[in-house]
Amino acid sequence: MGVLGEDAAREAIHRSNTYFVQQQLVRGTHRNWLKDPESFVRQGFDQKMPLEMTEQSVKDFRRTLRASTLVFAHSILDAAVFDSVRICAMTAPDQWVDVIGNRKVTLTAIKKTSYGDLLREAIDAELVRLERASLLSKVDRVFQVCRPTKQEYLTNGFHFDRDRLTRLDELRHKVVHSPGGDRGFETFYEDLEFMRNSGLHIFALVGEHFGLGLNGTDYKEVLSTRGSVKD
Repeated sequence: MGVLGEDAAREAIHRSNTYFVQQQLVRGTHRNWLKDPESFVRQGFDQKMPLEMTEQSVKDFRRTLRASTLVFAHSILDAAVFDSVRICAMTAPDQWVDVIGNRKVTLTAIKKTSYGDLLREAIDAELVRLERASLLSKVDRVFQVCRPTKQEYLTNGFHFDRDRLTRLDELRHKVVHSPGGDRGFETFYEDLEFMRNSGLHIFALVGEHFGLGLNGTDYKEVLSTRGSVKD
């Protein structure tokens, strides 16, 4: 249906359903499924049933498409926020001391390793943990390091809403772990726009906090060093 487009797919599905009901169910090999085929036709079910089957198929497709799109958009946002976390770690590792300062370090490591190397190792370990952590954990870490001083970081008037992101995170969890059923996608398009703006908001926050302005070369450097904090 996604390849054909909904209108063309609906028409094709309806033709298939009509053929099944009118040719196979009423008159063909599945005629014995009906208690009274003649009564079935007289009451117009040979016309109604294909329509109902088609509408249910379209409804299921829309729900599946929106669910998968929500999960995909959430994954994109998660990756974008984690990249922001990494930028924070690479740009200002000293600002992570309050976050990871209580990590245990052996006396042997202290004797053989410099403070800078120990800090980088601790940050690398924390990045590994955060990459597996929830989206909200990543967002909280960015806010913990950057400490927003205002509500608007985009010129379109967008305000980040953690409660709304929490609801979307919970919805994604339900979609992935409890598929099926109505999931309340009434604000689907608005939710996609919210997630897109949330990623841009966090990028803008990080950029303003550290006074960063990325060009193409900088961006490629960030991508090429994923998972490690450089000097």
